[in-house]
Amino acid sequence: MADSRATEILEMHTRMQNQREHFEKVWQDIAERAAPRKAEFGRRNAAQVVKGKQRTERMFDATPSLALDRFASAFHSLVTPRNQQWHKLKAVDDDLNDNTEVQRYLDEVNSRLFAARYAANFDNQVHECYYDAGAFGNMGLFIGDRPGRGMLYRTIPVDQLFFAENDYGAVDLVHRYWWMPARAAAQRWGDRLPAHIKHAAERTPEAEYPFLHCVKPRADMDVRRMDYRGMEFASYYVAVDSRDILDEGGFRVFPYAVGRYAVTSGEIYGRSPLMTVLPDVKMLNEIERTTIQAAQLAVLPPMLAHRDGVLDAIRLTPAAINYGGVDDQGRQLLQPMKFGENLPVSIEMADQKRRTIQDALWNTLFQILVDNPAMTATEAMLRAQEKGALLAPTASRTESEFLNPMVARELQILEDAGQLPPRPEAL
Repeated sequence: MADSRATEILEMHTRMQNQREHFEKVWQDIAERAAPRKAEFGRRNAAQVVKGKQRTERMFDATPSLALDRFASAFHSLVTPRNQQWHKLKAVDDDLNDNTEVQRYLDEVNSRLFAARYAANFDNQVHECYYDAGAFGNMGLFIGDRPGRGMLYRTIPVDQLFFAENDYGAVDLVHRYWWMPARAAAQRWGDRLPAHIKHAAERTPEAEYPFLHCVKPRADMDVRRMDYRGMEFASYYVAVDSRDILDEGGFRVFPYAVGRYAVTSGEIYGRSPLMTVLPDVKMLNEIERTTIQAAQLAVLPPMLAHRDGVLDAIRLTPAAINYGGVDDQGRQLLQPMKFGENLPVSIEMADQKRRTIQDALWNTLFQILVDNPAMTATEAMLRAQEKGALLAPTASRTESEFLNPMVARELQILEDAGQLPPRPEAL
C-alpha cells in the first residue's frame, strides 16, 4: 500500500513539474543548439533517452557550444578560482572581528574548509554548475557527508532539479527527480526497495527506475529531540512507481545550494544569457544551414541538358567521361544551372550573430587582455576594473544565493565530524 506521505510528495512534484513546463521548452531549444550533451528535458520514461546517442542533429554551427564552454571557465575563474582562497569567514558581530583570538580561529577554520573542499570532488562538480547557469540560468549542488571519508559534492542537472522559494525569496524546498539502475538502488536501499525493483536487481540490473529526493522545512520539528525529527529540514527518498518512502532523515542545514543567473520578477526559475540570445542562436543555425546548401549548389550545381540529349546518366565524379556530352560541332550539351551567389552576405551575417552570442557569454570581455598583449599596467588595471563592474551583479547573486548556503552546510559537516578547532571563549 502506498505511503500517504509519498503520495503527498508526488502530488506536490506534479505541481512543480507543471510550474516549469514552459521553461523546459526553452531549455530544450538551448540544449539542442548549444548544450547537446545535456539530458533531454521532460523525460518521464527511461526508454525516452538513448544513452550515447548523437544529439547534434540540429546544430549547424559550434560557436554557441564553444562560447558556453568558455563562459563556464570564465565564471569558474572569476567566482571560485582554485589557486586562491576566494572567501574569508567573519563573525556576525563586527566587534568580535577585532578580537585577535577570533581572527586566528576564523583563519584556521577557513584554511581547514578549503583543504577539505578541494580534497573532495568540489572543483569538477562546481564547474558543471556554472555550465548549467550559462545555458539554462539555474544550477544546483548537493553537499553531502560521507562519514569517515569527508564531504561529497554532486551537481544536480537542471532536468532533475525542481525547487521552490520561501516568503523571503530563498530556496528552501528541493525535489531531485532522477533515474537509477536497479543494481545501484539495491546497493543503496536493499530490502527497503519495492519487490519489482529487487527482482529487477537480480534479473535485469541495468534496468532504470525513477526516484525522488525531497528536502523541505520540517513542519513538525521538535527541538527537544536529538534525532532527525529535531532537525530543521526533513528528507525523504521516494520510489516513484510504488509510492514508497525508502528513507526518512533530516538536515540541520539545507544540503542543496541552488543558484540562478538572473531572475525575472514573479518567476522562480532563473534565466540565462543563452536564453537572451536564443533568437540569434537559432538565426545563426539557419544562416549556416542556408550557406551550406548554397555552397553545395555552387560546387555541385544541377546540370541542364537538351531534351533530345543522348545522355542516359550524368557522371560528376573526378575524371569521369560523359559520352554524348557534345554535339557534332563540339558544342557543350550540358550546362550547370546558375544561382545567385550571395555567400559573402550570409557569411557576414553569420559573423555578426557569432559576435553577439560570444558577447552575451562574456567571451569578448575576457578576450580583451589576450588581444592587446602590449597594454600597459595602468590600462590593464582599468580594463579589469571595468570588467569587474560589469560582472559584479552576477557574482554578487552567486555569492549570496549559491556560495553562502554551501559554506554554511560545509561548516556544519566539518563541525559534526570534529574537524574544526575549539572555539575561543569570545565565541
